[in-house]
Amino acid sequence: MVDPATGELDKALIFKRCQENVPDWKEIKIEDCEIKRMGGLSNVCCKVSAPGAQTILYRLIMNDLANADLERVIFRVASDEKVGPKFLHEDADYRLEGFFEGRAISVWEMRNPTIMMNFCDKIFDYNFNPAIRAAGEKVEAINPEKLYIDFAINEWAPQVKEQFPSWRGKLLQDNGKPHPESLRTIDTFERTFLFDGYQDYFRKLVPRESHIIMAHNDAQENNVLARLEKNSDLLLIDFEYSGWQPMAHDLANYLNEMVLDNCHPCGNGIALYLENDPTEPEIEAFLTRYLHNYFTKVLKKESAEWDGWIKAELPKFNQEVRRCRMLATFYWAIWSFKILKAENVCDDKVFNYDYANTQITYFRKNKERWGL
Repeated sequence: MVDPATGELDKALIFKRCQENVPDWKEIKIEDCEIKRMGGLSNVCCKVSAPGAQTILYRLIMNDLANADLERVIFRVASDEKVGPKFLHEDADYRLEGFFEGRAISVWEMRNPTIMMNFCDKIFDYNFNPAIRAAGEKVEAINPEKLYIDFAINEWAPQVKEQFPSWRGKLLQDNGKPHPESLRTIDTFERTFLFDGYQDYFRKLVPRESHIIMAHNDAQENNVLARLEKNSDLLLIDFEYSGWQPMAHDLANYLNEMVLDNCHPCGNGIALYLENDPTEPEIEAFLTRYLHNYFTKVLKKESAEWDGWIKAELPKFNQEVRRCRMLATFYWAIWSFKILKAENVCDDKVFNYDYANTQITYFRKNKERWGL
């Protein structure tokens, strides 16, 4: 557990849970146990290790925005299907996972051609895994009119908009210390994402006629790990935002995340690198790889049909990806303020305002260049 006052971990409790629930930890002594807190914007995770025992990732389950029932089911099936970390044990408020000896890739590596193609294969296998799909449908039926993005449009966005008047009041009257930059961010955010008619605008962007898949929804550099022994071997982690989405969504989110550094070493931990925006040839190669998987593994078409099929489908799919890139930017922008706690509204050191500004900048750029 985490002490809410200090943010310190209860190391004795973490050790006890590992010892009680993982067989090769039974004889380990607490003095031999090392616990290291891991990074993350919405997770509390620790690496728990000791000589002679398997290394464990201890995860606190504390994300109120996630569909906890769906995430639990998806994680177990992904473990069984070997498309996610190994499941060890779970209780109401925590989970023990096999620790993957790897590292998060960087935004610059996300654009590496080998990494892009390998990710493409990994995310396709997740999106179309029959066991994951069947398990997901038992928890939440597929409804093209009620996709994961719709929660942000219909529920989160109005809630955020409703908070803005009180936030402005706090930012103007914070013990005589105004916060002009934060106020500017809120004003620009509202004009960019919460304008009159915004819900109709974003609903129309959703390609509901697409093949609906189980999306990871959070394919960014911290959630794509490269194995230490072989950096091109990737593992997807953190399925808490998984949900039904159009087929283009995970690809769209990955492309967006190439420009957003979520673990920047300076400032509040956020940086925008527009110079790392992928080019159209890079995007077309990326989408072609995914569509080839779809062509051979889902549609099961003959290879002789490929040239004509991809010539017709790639431009249409690219348009879907662009629409989903706009939607993903909207989603994470809304998320950044949805998770901002009332007591932190006047805190200049939280990441939320910087994060929102990156989404504003990127959304406006894409809206202008794509005419959407």
